[in-house]
Amino acid sequence: MSNFAESSLLLWALSALTLLMSAVVCLGWTRQAQSTPRWRDNWLACVIAGVSLGTGLCAAIVLSLSAEALPFPLGYRWLDVPLLWLGSCLICMLAMSWLANSASRVATIGAGVMVALATVAGQFGWANAIGFRPGLQWDIPFVAAGAMLILLGVCIAIWLALSEASRYGRRRSLWRLGSALLLTLSVVAGQEVLMSGSNLLAQVGSIYRRDVPAPLLSMALGVVVPLVLLVMLFDLRMLRSQQRRTRHREARDRRTEAGAYTSGLTAQDSKAASPAEPHSQPPLRTAPR
Repeated sequence: MSNFAESSLLLWALSALTLLMSAVVCLGWTRQAQSTPRWRDNWLACVIAGVSLGTGLCAAIVLSLSAEALPFPLGYRWLDVPLLWLGSCLICMLAMSWLANSASRVATIGAGVMVALATVAGQFGWANAIGFRPGLQWDIPFVAAGAMLILLGVCIAIWLALSEASRYGRRRSLWRLGSALLLTLSVVAGQEVLMSGSNLLAQVGSIYRRDVPAPLLSMALGVVVPLVLLVMLFDLRMLRSQQRRTRHREARDRRTEAGAYTSGLTAQDSKAASPAEPHSQPPLRTAPR
């Protein structure tokens, strides 16, 4: 029993770590998309941001469900797995596209509502895809409290991630990490509140345990997805370093051009201000006597 509890704790920690990595990648690419406000220029960044966050939300839900101390094996209906993943990614892509093309408070709140909707709907969808017997019964106050917690946390995290301090501040790395941590903690805590409002421990079996086994799906979402997100984090860091070097080189070139132009103007001004030299006259020749 102690080994099972230990493995469940590791799965829960892995779900939070995967969601944190996806939040860092998502918010980073959203900032990249905001630097190019035209849709045809930033659509790829919005897609990467949406897919990373949508995949992270699905991984957090599946791993947290696998971490529950249930006395029976879990499984998922095979048709629901791609549909739930695609739906979560699509909602997150729309939210990040809204943020990339508008930095207003309405866009921040609207994107937070969409991410919270994807989280709550995903929690219901993945729990329904298991096919619990005799069936989950959701307590409305717990559902409302969990949804409100997720909504507030996500909205504040997005606001912090896209603020001036997170973009240009001297400690912008801490602001970015703090915003991703806040998003992760709010989503994980909201999921726990949601599941506390269901009679999960009263379930006795899973109808779809033979379709997509939960250990197989947990291995894919808990091993493959974090490795891909880690590569994406390194790629994002290299992109930022390249952009930083490009900005420094362009600034140095502009300073060099401005210095050369100023030196030329100074030389011209000094030449124009100097007095004209008198014309030299040839010496007079005297006639021989």
